[in-house]
Amino acid sequence: MRKFGKESAAPDEGVDRNSGTGWLQNHCALAVCIIAIISLVLRTVFVYGVSADGGFALSGGANAQYHLHVVESILDGSFIFGSDAAINYPIGGMNVNPPLYDFLAAAIGAISSASFSLAVLAPIFGVLTIFPVYLIGKELSGYKVGFVAALIYGLMALPIVSSVFSNGNEYAFTAFLFALFTLELIKVARKVNDDEFSMKEVLIAGIFLGLIALTWNGFRVILVMIIITMVIQLVIDRFNSKDFKAALYSYSAVMLIGVAMAAVYYIPAGLWDAVFSGPVLITVVAVAFGFIFKALQSKPWIFTIPGLIIAFAVIAAVLFFVASDYFDALIFGNSVYTNSIMSDLVSNGVSISKMSSYFGWLLMWMPAILGIYELYVYARKDRSHIQLFKTMWFLILWVAAWTSYGAAVAVGCVFAVSSAYVICKVLKKADLKTYFATMKAAGFPGFFRKMIKPVPFLSVIIVAFLVVLPGAIYAVDAGISSNETYGYFSYGNTVYTVQTGDGYPASYIYDDFEESGDKDLAVASWIDNAADLEAIGFNTVNDSQGTGASAVAQMYLANGSAGATAAQIVRLILSNPDTNFTSCFGDNVAVYNSIKTAIDDPEMAKDEILANPDVYGNINSEMTDENAVYIASVHNVTSNMGLSDIMVTYGMVSETADEKIGYYLVDGSMLPLMYGDGSKLATMAYFADYAIDGNGAPSQFF
Repeated sequence: MRKFGKESAAPDEGVDRNSGTGWLQNHCALAVCIIAIISLVLRTVFVYGVSADGGFALSGGANAQYHLHVVESILDGSFIFGSDAAINYPIGGMNVNPPLYDFLAAAIGAISSASFSLAVLAPIFGVLTIFPVYLIGKELSGYKVGFVAALIYGLMALPIVSSVFSNGNEYAFTAFLFALFTLELIKVARKVNDDEFSMKEVLIAGIFLGLIALTWNGFRVILVMIIITMVIQLVIDRFNSKDFKAALYSYSAVMLIGVAMAAVYYIPAGLWDAVFSGPVLITVVAVAFGFIFKALQSKPWIFTIPGLIIAFAVIAAVLFFVASDYFDALIFGNSVYTNSIMSDLVSNGVSISKMSSYFGWLLMWMPAILGIYELYVYARKDRSHIQLFKTMWFLILWVAAWTSYGAAVAVGCVFAVSSAYVICKVLKKADLKTYFATMKAAGFPGFFRKMIKPVPFLSVIIVAFLVVLPGAIYAVDAGISSNETYGYFSYGNTVYTVQTGDGYPASYIYDDFEESGDKDLAVASWIDNAADLEAIGFNTVNDSQGTGASAVAQMYLANGSAGATAAQIVRLILSNPDTNFTSCFGDNVAVYNSIKTAIDDPEMAKDEILANPDVYGNINSEMTDENAVYIASVHNVTSNMGLSDIMVTYGMVSETADEKIGYYLVDGSMLPLMYGDGSKLATMAYFADYAIDGNGAPSQFF
């Protein structure tokens, strides 16, 4: 009787059950605020001093340095939408980053400094994202899941490392906007579930999508998720003879509002081919086909669905043969890399080892596991639209996270919410309250028999050693920069470097440049350093996207100062196609004519190069037109002109063009110490189209 009385006096699920008497339920806002404070500490305590001592130096790599350059150009009034005269000198290049984050940073930088504004914004938005993540979990599965999701997100390695104090990238802001967008999209999905079109929710969701597009140029993955969800809903409703106008109108309006907002910037900025044509094409095609499908709703689906599939295939085929760039943009998305070699070199994917460091070996699979389970629930039990939305949100965005670092950061809340959902379900199934109570009541040695009860015991072990312990280690590790040597943790794939002091030796070079360099002279540097130089006010021959990299590679790999100067001559001539440089060559007009011939007919230059490997070296047979012009022209200059004549000619060409390349930035990593040592020489040779052997080494130079 006593035992019965004890059990009946307590609530079945403990004091935090949904009756409203639990501490967590009554103080959830306070608990989430505590998580936010802990998260802010992790994002600042280890790195603030390093960054502040270096004048609020930034981490985040070349992209952060380029943001600094753009923010400073906004503040000094030289910013131009979509273009940047400081890169790809002297031609100028494209700024493929949308401007919202930079303008936000500039607003703060106007009363502080550009570097401080970028350094401080990342942790602010990283911490603020915790609150909508909590609300997403609460909306989808209750306050417990919301709280655990907030806890996981606040302590997850990738959200931390992408939002530490000093991180100058837009990813933390993108993740914040995406979490808010998801909240509104859930409300849209609930309205669709009730066959309602709600203008208010649709408008707010569309605005958030537009803000994401104006912050992050990888927003296409969000459109893909919406389109797939919409198409599945339309087809299922058509099979069930239901009216699907609520889903069609709601999702179409969200996408059109978002894309229309983005168009205000991307089209005038000249970024249609680099960024925007793909999102526009998939949106227009999806909406158009959706409304055609709606117009044919009364027709037998056996004709309409195959007919629309065939129509899409025909459109894709026409684009493939007539406008291949549009075909690629529609099917695969745009490429921001104008350099074809860079496009081939860059890997658009995240490895499994990096994903494990970002989210944990177990948690990185949670969206897929939960998504498959939710798909089963949708297929067998719950055919509601909100169930379909949850399923697609987990599955599609999990796949998207593997495509790029930016996508993984942006959709980090998907991993937090799915992980929280699964953990809460597992712990509820294990009934830990009863488990611990029975162990306590069993005494010794019965305690050990009760402890190894399979389900609760394994649940505790898995959560403790595969979630909590590695999560805590990764969280602290993610907050520590490589500038520090605490020695407590081993640095993994979440390592970052604040670009100052001993952790960033190149800063000494940039300090010298800033103090004594003539910034009217452009710098030839390798891709890794271009944005850093732009951030301190120099023009660079290439940029961090690889534009101009082939020209720089030809300069670095040329034979001596004569060859490097000849490559500079070719660069200036190529950059000024309407200028006549005949008078600059004096008695060597024939050399200038040979350069013009190579420019006008690069195929002839290729044939000449490949027919004479003993003269030109071991060159890739599929060299680009640009490299063919450089290789042939530099050889003609150095073969027919002495060093003094080359120097005089360069001075005259530079004066005629009113452009000059004045510095080269060289470091030890460019120098090959031994065959196959992994130095930058191999990458430079790859960009210059020298043949690379099976060991990744340019045999021409060994």
